[in-house]
Amino acid sequence: MTEVKWGMIGTGAVTEVKSGPGLYKAKNSKLVAVTGNDLEQVKDYAKRHNVENVFSNPEELIESSLVNAIYIATPPKYHKYYALKSIEAKKDVYIEKPIATTFEECLEIKEAAEKNNVKVFTAFYRRGMEKFKKIKELVDLKKIGDIRYVDITLNQQIPIEIKNGENLPWRFKKDISGGGIFLDMGIHTIDILDYIIGPIKNIKSLVKNQGGYYDVEDIVTTIMDFENGVIGIGKWCFSTFEWKDEVIIIGSEGKIEFSCFNNENVKLITSQGTKEFVFDDLIHVQQPYIQEIVNELLNGKKHSGSLESSIRAQEISDEVLKEYNKK
Repeated sequence: MTEVKWGMIGTGAVTEVKSGPGLYKAKNSKLVAVTGNDLEQVKDYAKRHNVENVFSNPEELIESSLVNAIYIATPPKYHKYYALKSIEAKKDVYIEKPIATTFEECLEIKEAAEKNNVKVFTAFYRRGMEKFKKIKELVDLKKIGDIRYVDITLNQQIPIEIKNGENLPWRFKKDISGGGIFLDMGIHTIDILDYIIGPIKNIKSLVKNQGGYYDVEDIVTTIMDFENGVIGIGKWCFSTFEWKDEVIIIGSEGKIEFSCFNNENVKLITSQGTKEFVFDDLIHVQQPYIQEIVNELLNGKKHSGSLESSIRAQEISDEVLKEYNKK
């Protein structure tokens, strides 16, 4: 294989700028076919993005000899089904996060991939961004000494359309998304801390819905115990008056401050003063990670994530929401 020829299932918002263009702008990578549940929307997407082939249903696209890799950009409810279909067709798979709606579904995908010798990737694309590679480098070089703890805060306002009682987006419907905004956004932070600090071995949580605008969680608090002894404190609230996105890694000789979802400067603060690292805004935020995946598929060079780390993020998120989801 000299080129990755992608078939994309789903043409929703995430594919418009974040991911779709990365599939055809990465080197040795081409988006050759698209499909989705709204054929007119799919045709419009294909026209605007110069995609040559439109399929009327995902199964036909998966079986097509035109493609050798599948990108699944559907809501999580459908991830496992299309992943297993792709794996059975011996196609490598790139899945939007979370990899599935439950940890158990992830294990099914992993077992099928191993049985069929197929590679599965998940869109934890922050691992491919220079910003987070720099943070990992600072930690690995012990620029803040030994890490003691990490403090996470994510506050978000309630969307106007939800306040007005309009139709809920699928992200707020558990049967489609698997959970609420924590599973959609908080899992990114869980994964990037796995990348920077290491795996979490234990997590305790208190989860509620305070706003009452929907059924899934809108506030999550956690205490995390990492395998290497680092402690984590996390607060995610999606019914506040403000947007606040802050992660602070505290070490024995300094701290690193950064945002997970904004492109704000990374601050390294020690007794010698403050040093800031500036990063260019990325138009297509998934493109660097997609390039890593393409390089692995073509040249065997391992990308910065793994199926195992993606599954760990799902397992931790399931544990956080377990008691709340029993209600």
